Amino acid sequence: MKKAEIILLTLVLTILGVTGLTTTANASSEIPAWIKGVADFWVKGNISDQEFLDAIRFLIEKGVLKIELLESLEEQVRELENDIAIILLQNQEALEEQPTLREDKLDVNPITLIAKQHDRVYLQDSYRFTIRVYDAQENPTGNFYQNWGYLSAVNVTATLFNSDGEVVRSFDGSTGNLGYFSDGFIVPTNFRVGTYTTQITVEKDDVQDHKELIFHILYRPVEGTSN
Repeated sequence: MKKAEIILLTLVLTILGVTGLTTTANASSEIPAWIKGVADFWVKGNISDQEFLDAIRFLIEKGVLKIELLESLEEQVRELENDIAIILLQNQEALEEQPTLREDKLDVNPITLIAKQHDRVYLQDSYRFTIRVYDAQENPTGNFYQNWGYLSAVNVTATLFNSDGEVVRSFDGSTGNLGYFSDGFIVPTNFRVGTYTTQITVEKDDVQDHKELIFHILYRPVEGTSN
């Protein structure tokens, strides 16, 4: 017998007799005679090396023979497949959550409008409002007097309504270099006393912010009387 055949035979017999070959026909660890017969044919040269290997491969593929190493590898593959399935599921859930996260970010207005006004005005006195517009991230607390993060060249429109919802004044313009815009008027004597509303809208790069201010117009008190 050639040296190569002796080595190959030793390996095959080791696999068959030592490393845990099992059969699906029964739970015994004894090697069936017909398997020994196939090995004997190969040893005697009645079948070629390739035919013998093909026979072993066929038995393994059909599940007649199972080697513990293969079973271990199969178990590892199954575990790996389970791990991959879990990772894919987690990734899918994360992808499904991303649109919600993006929508939440869109809800955060990138600009913020801060306003001040005279909230009590007498007839023939001056009513004035002043606003500043900031980058919302630069001024998250809405500090009117903050000296950084302000936005210039922001379009401003303001409309003043009386208590009946009628428009009595309108203003427009844009913020200056420090993010300021201010406007107002002298309240005429023909204005009714009562509650008024100033609705302000600022817009920059198709992004808007709004503010509603409420103030009161009163009769001027007569001298010598309390307000």
